[in-house]
Amino acid sequence: DKHALINRDRERNRLLLSHSSPDLPANNKQQIASPVVSKPKMNPVSTPSSGRES
Repeated sequence: DKHALINRDRERNRLLLSHSSPDLPANNKQQIASPVVSKPKMNPVSTPSSGRES
């Protein structure tokens, strides 16, 4: 069941991306994708380092 739900979510995400990509220019697509992907990775790891750097 969990795998099915995950697969459904992935399919929905792919459909959303596929639908949004033609509507939105490449720049917007990158701006939207980069923060969403970087936030979970950046927050726990580079929050202290980025705080020190900034």
